Amino acid sequence: MLMDPLSASASIAALIGAVSEAAKIIRRLYRAARNAGKLRDEVEFFASQVQFFGSMISHVSSAIDGHFEQYGRSETLERLGPKALKHLAAQCMYILGSIKRAKTQMPSGKTGIQGFIDRFKWLTNAPERDKLCSRMECIKSNLQFILTVVHFEALYHKAQSPNTSEQEVRKLKRQIKDQKGLIKAQMQAIQVLQHRHETQFPEQLLPHEETYVEQSFNMNEILLDIGDDMIEHDISPESSLSDASRDRTHPTGLGEDHARDEDEDNDDNDDDDDDDDGDGNRLPNGYSSNKEPTMPQPLPDRDSTESLPLQVPSSPQQVPPQPQANPNSPSASSANSNLSLQTVKSISSSTSDPPDDKEAHYEAVRSSSNQLALSRRMEHRAEAGYVNQARTTAKVYPQFPENLISHAHAVHLGLEIAPHDEDDQVRTIQTGRRSRQTTIGTTFLAWSPGIAAPARARGFKVLCLVCDHLPVPLIFGESFLNRQRAYRVRIANSGRAER
Repeated sequence: MLMDPLSASASIAALIGAVSEAAKIIRRLYRAARNAGKLRDEVEFFASQVQFFGSMISHVSSAIDGHFEQYGRSETLERLGPKALKHLAAQCMYILGSIKRAKTQMPSGKTGIQGFIDRFKWLTNAPERDKLCSRMECIKSNLQFILTVVHFEALYHKAQSPNTSEQEVRKLKRQIKDQKGLIKAQMQAIQVLQHRHETQFPEQLLPHEETYVEQSFNMNEILLDIGDDMIEHDISPESSLSDASRDRTHPTGLGEDHARDEDEDNDDNDDDDDDDDGDGNRLPNGYSSNKEPTMPQPLPDRDSTESLPLQVPSSPQQVPPQPQANPNSPSASSANSNLSLQTVKSISSSTSDPPDDKEAHYEAVRSSSNQLALSRRMEHRAEAGYVNQARTTAKVYPQFPENLISHAHAVHLGLEIAPHDEDDQVRTIQTGRRSRQTTIGTTFLAWSPGIAAPARARGFKVLCLVCDHLPVPLIFGESFLNRQRAYRVRIANSGRAER
């Protein structure tokens, strides 16, 4: 799905609007710094950070505009979509608005009591300014990532040009490989900054803060999806670059020339193990045509043999096939009776009433494998609620069997973490082709759904596996949905009993 010129222009205009707003604020900050007296250095340092933030916005808007003018389209920016770029501009405006409000607390340079009050306000609001700087870093990391992928595509287009010499193509191949390394580093920075960012918001979020947080999460997910495709599926055009350079010297040869080209292809494949999709098959250049930019829904998943299979418990009515045996034999009749008994037990347990609200009954649905794959492209939705009295947002993945929480988020919510003992099954969670981690323990949390703080209702307990780091801090899966259904049935039954 192409991004039409009108949508691209509107997205760039939204970023340019943020640039002009940043320029106004920067001028005011430097003007305030001149009158700040002893605090001038600190105010100028804060102003310089805002200036760098504004320069990044300006640079990205110019780069996107120039890229569209030169090449007419951008597959990566099309996946990002005009809506995502507008959300990015809205995040920038939110931060700039917060900076504008912080300007009212700038020291005025006055003496006497008023000067003392101004300095006191400036010093006591230092934590708030630190949060603003941290949020600016999060957005700057997204802007830098967009610059990297735009530069990556520019190298790609230049390498495929028939006017590029074979020597320059080899140089471009090295540059593209360096860009892939930079993409990996920037993806890690995005995840780390988002993780820090999540713990800085208060428990009670205002409506505009909730919008900003949701937009930030959605933007990071899309950027990480794009980065995963570049790294996991190796969209770098190294194979086509080699083909393009050979086409200039060997146009369309058959026989020996064709055989020599195939040998050279094999040599190129041996030089770089990352040039396949995990199955040993060469991937086509560019992105898959079946991917459309969506916001905020994540992008469709691709098949990859390196993704660990997702083990979902089978329904109770499904009976595995049994080996054929003589029906008249005693062993066969015994096996059939045992199988029927197991089937009846399984069906009766699935239709029984929900368990009592006791901690012993809060058992998660366990898959048969200790290796699970979590993809951001899985169908998911956001659900707001409270853990005890702390407001938080979870991502619900219906196709994922477990519940996960990051260690830092569990500590932030004040949850007690129980390390794995010998009887526990340690799980390996794969969040990317090269990103695997093992669970470090378990924890229980009391989840109260809804946007209003819980009063008497305690909600229901959810068992979560704890990991060092996750793409999002709290993830609910099939286990959570089962507990949620049982909780709603119990609430409905208690309501009917009261009536």
